[in-house]
Amino acid sequence: MEIVIKNLDKKYGKNKVIDSVNCTMHKGIYGVLGRNGAGKTTLFRMIAGLIEKTSGEILFKENGNYLKDREIDGLIGYLPQEFGMYPDFTVSEIMEEISILRNTIKLNRKDEINSLLEKVNLLECKNKKYKELSGGMKRRLGLAQAMLGTPKILIVDEPTAGVDPKERIYIRKLLSEYAKENIVMLSTHLVEDIEHICEELLIIEQGKLIYQGKIDDLLLKASNNLGIREFCTLDEFQEYYCNNNVLTFRRECNKIIATVPKIKADIKEFNVDLEDAYMWKISEGENL
Repeated sequence: MEIVIKNLDKKYGKNKVIDSVNCTMHKGIYGVLGRNGAGKTTLFRMIAGLIEKTSGEILFKENGNYLKDREIDGLIGYLPQEFGMYPDFTVSEIMEEISILRNTIKLNRKDEINSLLEKVNLLECKNKKYKELSGGMKRRLGLAQAMLGTPKILIVDEPTAGVDPKERIYIRKLLSEYAKENIVMLSTHLVEDIEHICEELLIIEQGKLIYQGKIDDLLLKASNNLGIREFCTLDEFQEYYCNNNVLTFRRECNKIIATVPKIKADIKEFNVDLEDAYMWKISEGENL
């Protein structure tokens, strides 16, 4: 399976939300990063066929052939950022309803639903009403419904929002396994989720795709441009922060470690992480 996106635009009035995006995705898991309002959700909704593009193409290719519109039905599973259902429906009823809407095979419907609920640790809650679920349970239910019918493209927007650390690790494992045979697109504000399970990365900034490639390649580029400064007190750090470009910072051994442009660094070599590299990339071109 392959997704081919060519010169994709989306406008709302005069506001261009997606601006000339070109990319290709194959089997595997793709992390998607961007600030709030960058266009990630709009891109996802266009790929899922929920909103119309303004111009450009979104093509799906399998075994060397482009698929026709009627062949795309059931191809995509989608977990939106805001997943809501009728509050008085039970977990099983929600899964059954969505399964019917997706035209999944009737004979296997009950078995598939139970299998997916077991995968997301909700089987024991299948008779609970939606309004009785915690935020984390609702996200897990949303992930289960997205996987109904085993779609070849799985798009998940903030799948670990509101879940505890143990559940987050489990969801990361689940998505990694799914991506062995399918395309998974994962958007999250939790950079470590992407760093732990993705090899490929897309970064969207103001509707433009400013990076697509291997995470390791981005880390290498960032390491050539970044260094760190160490501060012994918070006051010392805050004074520097007010007058200089600080990309990220953290506490370490009673010091504050700030990631800064290499030209202003005390220490030139350090282990760049994805948060450092991401902040460097979206700041590229600014006065660093």
